[in-house]
Amino acid sequence: HQLGLLMDGAIVAAMVTHDPAVADIAGKVAQSLIMPAVVKKAKRRMPSLATA
Repeated sequence: HQLGLLMDGAIVAAMVTHDPAVADIAGKVAQSLIMPAVVKKAKRRMPSLATA
């Protein structure tokens, strides 16, 4: 839901300001929302070397 709102807001902001660079900013914000979840998921999947 957060990413959808971010995308909608970026589209509207780019249309209103006529500045496509808004997409770059929105991309960085999206990355900041996604990366913590990706890292957390990867940590759960990595088996400990001590148990191998």
